[in-house]
Amino acid sequence: MSREKIMSRFNAKNREERRHFNNTSTQHFLSNIDLPKQARLKERKALQVRRLMVLLAAQHKAVLIYAADQATKGGKGATKQLYAIRTKPIASHRVDMHTEKSLSNWFYTELVLAIQFCGIGLKDKHRIANINEKSARICMPAGEEVIVPIGIKEMYTRICENRLFVTVIEAILADRKAIPLMIIVPGKQIIASWFSEKMTGHKVVTVFESGYTNDKITIDRQRFDIAKQALEKVKAIKIKKQEASLKIANAKLKLATIKIRNDRYNQGVLDRKAEKERKKWLNEAYKQQGRRILIHILPERKVLIRDREKQLIAKELEADNIDLISFRDAIANEKAALKEVQERDLATFADLSYSIDLQILTKEKRFRIRQNLLSCIQISDDDEDERLNTLLSSPLAKMMLTK
Repeated sequence: MSREKIMSRFNAKNREERRHFNNTSTQHFLSNIDLPKQARLKERKALQVRRLMVLLAAQHKAVLIYAADQATKGGKGATKQLYAIRTKPIASHRVDMHTEKSLSNWFYTELVLAIQFCGIGLKDKHRIANINEKSARICMPAGEEVIVPIGIKEMYTRICENRLFVTVIEAILADRKAIPLMIIVPGKQIIASWFSEKMTGHKVVTVFESGYTNDKITIDRQRFDIAKQALEKVKAIKIKKQEASLKIANAKLKLATIKIRNDRYNQGVLDRKAEKERKKWLNEAYKQQGRRILIHILPERKVLIRDREKQLIAKELEADNIDLISFRDAIANEKAALKEVQERDLATFADLSYSIDLQILTKEKRFRIRQNLLSCIQISDDDEDERLNTLLSSPLAKMMLTK
């Protein structure tokens, strides 16, 4: 390299350093002049903010790059790769995704066609589910103005580290049967004993780092729905058995009542026959006395014979009720047992003693309940991906299903 080129580059570098020094000195001089004004502006800005700003990792990195560029460069082109944008809270974005118009268009343009294509009729309402994902949050922050690299067009902020939120997935079938809620807690692990005892109703609790649903949770949700349907079938069988027992108890009461009625009828037949013979004998006796034939009529002959079928006394009614007490108690017990089965939670119908046959598991591919609903969820199949065997951390959604 020639000597002239080396000297020209050295002189250019010195000119750039002098220009940077002059600009810095001028800015420092102007800043000293407007120091009271800047203090007032800073105080006003602090009063407007009134809160601690928490930067994300990307925001913190962008601020460091901006500070480094300001320290090493000068002029208008110092920060071409950086600019300021306003962050968008992801909660508001997720709510705006589903408007009434979009749902109406989806219903008429996609859902109706899908129902017709699948051949879903009025008897198949249980095959249609309405699923809605909601987020319960505390102190959701508003959008903030941040400095980011030029490549970032939009930035969605989830929530500050000192905020709490959970996601709840609720669903209902078209036949008006509700599917248990699924609660997604942000994190990696949860301690079930902290909340499982105080939870009411039938719910599924799982964890995910982002706090939102994903493919794994969707698959686990489907597993739980299948398990719920299996438990509903078990519950329906129990209810039918209990209804059959109640029907048998009612039949026994009816037979006992018919027996008592028949006994009273037979007694009434005998009483009416005896009353007829008494009246006939009494008439003959009166005729004989009219012919001046001496016949002694006992006082008992003049007393009417009571019909024990139609003229029951309190003592006989009490005896009949005593005979029917055991049957009525049995009916009351069966009704109470039926009500108990109808009101029982699905988790109580899981059979812990059910054994699994591996051949049936692979051939028939029918889901059956292996363990308690509070244990674990697992679907085993040779063709499935290994991620399907991932266990939920939920204390209520854990159930072993075999196919």
